[in-house]
Amino acid sequence: MNPSKTAVSMRALLSSCALSSLAVCFVATTASAQQASAGQTAQAIPKAPESTTLQEVVVTARRREENVQRVPVSVSVVSSAQLTTKGVNSAADLVQAAPGLNAGAVSDRQDINFGIRGQSTALGTTAAAVVTYFSEVPILRFSDGQFFDTQDIQVLKGPQGTLFGRVTTGGAVLVNPVAPSMKYEGYAQVQLGDYNLRELEAAVNIPIIDDKMAFRLAGNVTSRDGYTINDFNGRDLDNENSQAVRASLLLRPIDGLENTTILNYSHAATNGSGVVLFGINPADYPAFPGQDGAAQLALLAAQQAKGARHTFINLGDSPLAQPYNGSYYFRDALWLVNRTSWKVADGLTLKNIFSFQYNDEREGSGVAGASTIGGNVNPWGADVPYSNYTEYTDELQAQGNVFDGRVNYTIGAYGEMEKPPAKEAELTLLYNNLLTSITSLYPHIESEAIYSQVNVKIVGGLSADLGIRHTWDQNSTVNVSLLDEGGVGLLPGLPIGKCITSSAGLPAGVILTPCNTVRQSSDVTTWTAGLNYQIAPSVFAYGNIRTGYRPGGVNAYGGNDPNLTTYAPETNTSYEIGVKSQYRFGDINLRTNAAAFHEELNGTQRELTVLIGGAPAAIIENTAKAYTDGFELEQAAVLFNALTLDVNWTHLHSEYDAKSFNYTAAQLAAACPANPTVTPPNETFFCPTGPLPLSPDNTASVSIEYRLPINDDVGKITVGGNMYSTSSEYQVGYIVADGTVPGYTIFNANANWSGLLGKPIDLTVFVTNLTNKTYISAITFNTLEAGGLGFKSGLYGPPRMFGVSAKYHF
Repeated sequence: MNPSKTAVSMRALLSSCALSSLAVCFVATTASAQQASAGQTAQAIPKAPESTTLQEVVVTARRREENVQRVPVSVSVVSSAQLTTKGVNSAADLVQAAPGLNAGAVSDRQDINFGIRGQSTALGTTAAAVVTYFSEVPILRFSDGQFFDTQDIQVLKGPQGTLFGRVTTGGAVLVNPVAPSMKYEGYAQVQLGDYNLRELEAAVNIPIIDDKMAFRLAGNVTSRDGYTINDFNGRDLDNENSQAVRASLLLRPIDGLENTTILNYSHAATNGSGVVLFGINPADYPAFPGQDGAAQLALLAAQQAKGARHTFINLGDSPLAQPYNGSYYFRDALWLVNRTSWKVADGLTLKNIFSFQYNDEREGSGVAGASTIGGNVNPWGADVPYSNYTEYTDELQAQGNVFDGRVNYTIGAYGEMEKPPAKEAELTLLYNNLLTSITSLYPHIESEAIYSQVNVKIVGGLSADLGIRHTWDQNSTVNVSLLDEGGVGLLPGLPIGKCITSSAGLPAGVILTPCNTVRQSSDVTTWTAGLNYQIAPSVFAYGNIRTGYRPGGVNAYGGNDPNLTTYAPETNTSYEIGVKSQYRFGDINLRTNAAAFHEELNGTQRELTVLIGGAPAAIIENTAKAYTDGFELEQAAVLFNALTLDVNWTHLHSEYDAKSFNYTAAQLAAACPANPTVTPPNETFFCPTGPLPLSPDNTASVSIEYRLPINDDVGKITVGGNMYSTSSEYQVGYIVADGTVPGYTIFNANANWSGLLGKPIDLTVFVTNLTNKTYISAITFNTLEAGGLGFKSGLYGPPRMFGVSAKYHF
């Protein structure tokens, strides 16, 4: 075989894999692998020198440790080192490091909504389309300040309908903390940077009894000034101020029995998010007492003249906000995880995972980034949390194999209960300090499931996956709502969060929605079926069909109308084929993973606006079918024994099935007017045009790292950087009224010197957003349509930031 000709054909193959269909890539890669196995040029990765190889990546996508190259699921993995080198400082930043993951902010930078393959969570829905897990436990609220002492983050794409605690339609984000080990070790890291960045992180691992008991303690303290100025009071918004500590205890009392307990506590207290005004529709303001469209346009012009790093948030006469002189955000979160694993016999392991979570978040924020049209959460003196819950989960699981290892199985049961210790959320909107609405929620959510999945080795490298799960969900919520159309101010004694049986004594103009208990229950069977083929030692192909589901729920603003108070489950069926290959070509190591998919969403949960008691209210309804098609490519290479290159690309096309809505021509025209800012859309009917939220047509990232050719005694010095680019995406608001975020491209750079002069010290210099790109990262509120509230607001991405960190290992 001619090596030069093989090189040309391999380069052509990689190009065709990136540009052509997956079927072409699959056939070509298979043929190339078979050809290479007969020659001397291509070899399996394990035979290459360690310094020039792509390291094996272990994931738990099927609830057991496996090489990612042999898992029939599209998975992106972000190591702890990549969290630093790629500038991942928050949950929103994770999209830059994990291909195919998208994120939007629901109301602020802490309330992140992840999206995968066009599946995301509409505002107000009970369950997430993409669930975040911490040490195998679903976390309802994963906020900043939780990335410390992390082993890796795994992003699983597509429905997770059988094996994981919560069934999802979009995917899962697995955050895996570093576990205790039987080795005395630790580290201390200091990070300094502009905007007065100060971060201290440390961890120590102590073996207490050899091979029997170990303890790990880790903590993080972060402080950084904000980069958005509130011109109302001069305070900096988007700042960081958090503290977190994690203690883990590993016990192995007898052979085969292992128990790990993790206690994680975090606290944050910041000035809130820098929500900025993006747009005004002056035609909407005559509907509100004291409002003036011309004045709002002047306010917008003043905002734009000052630029992206200024806003004006005045929480008015709110007694709760006054001590903080404006907006605020507080969070206290406690997670307790207990995992027990017992190897009963060869081929059988029992596992139990128990968790307790407590989360308390209190927030006062400018919804529109301006006092005269602003809004805020919790403006009243009653100190009611914005998000407040306790949750208990328990999962019992059996894993093993039979028939000489030809059948691997997982059987389990899962239970979850969530409820607030008191009032969970009180949402209040103000316009010129006039009360618009108050809603208090008392939800009680329960979920139970049983599941089973097997992998059967059929013949040779051919195997099959079969799984099934049945889930029961119950949601019981007590709503307490007040709606005001009369311009009532915040009067002393106005009842908040209390069941009211009579309107006597209420200010004139307040519309009473009595206390009502609403229940919604559902049970759904989800399943997976797939074939896998290990074509060669380094080439793996798969195809599968997976289903997922999100439970129905209760509408906070549904009033007493039985047709509006609840919504039904949403289901997703995914068809996916993929190929994963890892190979050598001369001195070059390559890894190519590609997947193509088609997903069908039924009973799509989306936000609609309806009239309740004569007042507009946003509710969730099921809006028929939607489709997503896409292609994912992850290409990694080690070149010249020193240069590492990663190229990732995700292409999506999503749309609603307009025919499934069964609208008449008149209804469709009413729902989708040509210019919705002039002609009020009939939002009782969902406009089935445009893409699904958080589904940009294209996202791409390129990372490069070069190791300097210096003596190992000096240390290992690498320089590198990464680029992240995304096309525009629809996020929130009425689709045809400019609810999209423009596309953008940002660059990060870093240099790392590990093993400084033979010492256990690592130095890192980093720059994020190298070109200081000004870009919109999220639209948090969009009501530009005629008849709406008349404004659009959102968040800008962080400016350029730089810093240096020093890490000492022991």
